[in-house]
Amino acid sequence: MGKEREDAALPLLPIYHPPEEEGGDDTSWNGSFQFTHDGQQIQFEETSDDGTIVKMPKTKRRTSLLFLDLILLLLDYLQFFALLMAMSEHWTWPETWLRHLSFIFLFNLDVWEFTKFSTGVYVSAKSYFLPSTVVFDVHLLLLAWLILCTVLVVSYTIFYAVLLYKQNASMLLRIAQLQRVYLTIAQVIALPLGTTLAKLFHCTYLDAVDVYNGYTCFSGTHWGLVAGAVAMSLLFFIGIAAWMIIKIRRQMFSSHGDRHEGYLQLKEAQFIRSIDVVWAVGHFHLFSSFRRFWVYYRPVLFLFKFAIVCFYAGLIRHPLAQIWCILACWLVFLVVGCIWRPFRVTSFNFMFVINFVCLVANSFVGCALNMPSLTSVWLTPDYLFYELLLINGVWGLSVVLWLVFLLMRQCGCLWKGHPLWPSMTEHGMDKLSTTTRHYIKAILEGRQLLERSLSMPALFSPAHELSRQIQIINAYCREAEYLRDPFHDTLWDLLDELIEAHTRIGPISLFAESVKPSIQQTAQELMKMMPEFTKRMVQRDYDFILMTPLKRRMLLKMYCIGIFVNGRAERVNQEREEAGLYKVWHRSPTPDLSGDDGYFEEPSDDQENTQKHVMFREPPPTASATWSNNSSILLEPDMFPTPDGEGTSRASQPPPGDTNSLSTSTLDSAGGRDNAAFMPESNSLPSLGDTDSGDKQDTAGHSSPDLTTPGEGDQLAGIANSQAQKKDDGIGPQLSPKPDHLATIAEDEETQ
Repeated sequence: MGKEREDAALPLLPIYHPPEEEGGDDTSWNGSFQFTHDGQQIQFEETSDDGTIVKMPKTKRRTSLLFLDLILLLLDYLQFFALLMAMSEHWTWPETWLRHLSFIFLFNLDVWEFTKFSTGVYVSAKSYFLPSTVVFDVHLLLLAWLILCTVLVVSYTIFYAVLLYKQNASMLLRIAQLQRVYLTIAQVIALPLGTTLAKLFHCTYLDAVDVYNGYTCFSGTHWGLVAGAVAMSLLFFIGIAAWMIIKIRRQMFSSHGDRHEGYLQLKEAQFIRSIDVVWAVGHFHLFSSFRRFWVYYRPVLFLFKFAIVCFYAGLIRHPLAQIWCILACWLVFLVVGCIWRPFRVTSFNFMFVINFVCLVANSFVGCALNMPSLTSVWLTPDYLFYELLLINGVWGLSVVLWLVFLLMRQCGCLWKGHPLWPSMTEHGMDKLSTTTRHYIKAILEGRQLLERSLSMPALFSPAHELSRQIQIINAYCREAEYLRDPFHDTLWDLLDELIEAHTRIGPISLFAESVKPSIQQTAQELMKMMPEFTKRMVQRDYDFILMTPLKRRMLLKMYCIGIFVNGRAERVNQEREEAGLYKVWHRSPTPDLSGDDGYFEEPSDDQENTQKHVMFREPPPTASATWSNNSSILLEPDMFPTPDGEGTSRASQPPPGDTNSLSTSTLDSAGGRDNAAFMPESNSLPSLGDTDSGDKQDTAGHSSPDLTTPGEGDQLAGIANSQAQKKDDGIGPQLSPKPDHLATIAEDEETQ
């Protein structure tokens, strides 16, 4: 029937494992599986012994085709019976029977035949063609069908193009759902469309077209109608049937019935649990209702309808040959269906047989009516009415009983615990082997990780987790190949997708192996300052206590984004400006005041009398700088304190033992804590002169020449305001005195 896969010859191990006997191997599962299947929503949760929880959200995925198969099975019988009624107008069946059941024509969308009986113009006569003028203009019917087909084709094209344009993650799944809807519509309208097109081939005994007597058969305009009908029939019936055969053939796993059943249940279970979407993308709905021998049931039935339509179109003036050909087709279907049951659900096979038995019986009555040599009292209209009533009454009663049985089976009134639709997990997840459950857990974790990695920016995608999951799935693939587990193909598919995602994310992600050393170094540095950073975050929450949590999170995220986006650009510009400023103005050496009238004293060993004449920022990295006893730095504020708990900066610290180093700075506890500058203590401010009396006199603070870059005014302002101001005259501090004016400043201090 179909081309088997290369590994189809290997035996497929059963998914179910029977309970082990006493003394056997322990295959118990340390964790717990929970699986709920109510026909509409699925929830799958697994908890292993290590505490890992894999939980799939509730979805509306379902693989049961009971309702669709039920509708199509009943509709097929009604449409075939309506076509038989249209043929019987030339036999004929009793007029009373046709008038009472004329509504059956609507199931086949046969408006032409229904109008004959609804308007009362039908004449019960053998081999009689009713004039077309008494019905309605057939061009309106053809135009309606043309519009319907055009709308279907155009709408399908638009929806398909929109899905291709969006290129979302579920594009293939949505395209498959779209094709499934239109395939169902095609199966419904196949016989009605063929019946309408077949009427264009009906010619009366006067060589006039039956549905429009103004046309002569096979001449002029009629050739155009016939050519259009043939082209549309071939495109619709042959094209769609060939497409279905190709789709079904690609999904055939094995020619053995048991292995085919196991494969179907496996794919259905994977689709329900969101492990795989092959069931939907591979159009399993075309054949998952049938056994292995009947996997091509849908396309074969499509071609069968086309053959019935051809017999109806070409043999209208030969009713005996027409009905015998149709009867032969139905007998073949019935015999083959009785030997090899088509449906996986046994009760549907019962209805399949009842349908074709009743169709064969109705056709046999038509054959008897068209045999000139056969005369019997059973063929009179009165007896025919009851014969047809008996045949179709049996069908109607069978339908009622069948529907009641299906309803009771679905509700669990009969054979409770055995679902109507065959399922791999019909007895619960505990019946699955331990190895299979391990595979299910790994596949679920891999699918969740793959979806999460592809849904976030590649810079922050967990490439390290993808790498670890690839190793796990690869090991499971080798094990499944050795054990010949049914999940082997699914594991390989997931492994390919994980490798493809890692190949695309790895070169970009911050968590890739290529940046692992720098990540480890950053993590170590972060762990050192983590306690103080935690305290700072707690203080931040206290400062923003009147703010909603949403706004606090938004401010923090905006700040972090600003650091990522603008941090490097500002740092590069700052270094560039500092380097340029250093080229223009170098740091001046300590001024020599030894000859200025004895006002200069050598530095003493007492740290309190140690003088710091200048304070300036450490020169940029491009300039060389050395530490001396008379040099110091201006500390740069930092949001994160160092591990020692003191608010030191990121600038280089003076070596131990330096008597001119700055004292410990403290972080301002005001609301602007994030931008607070570190300030030297008041005792460490430089004093440019000493008095003989030893009285401690307030002096104005003087800073060194300004080496800071533009944009650091807030730091300069903090330094200037923190220094002591004069009490008497309130003269503000001079921020940038030149070195050659130090003597004049000393004289002013003495005078004051």
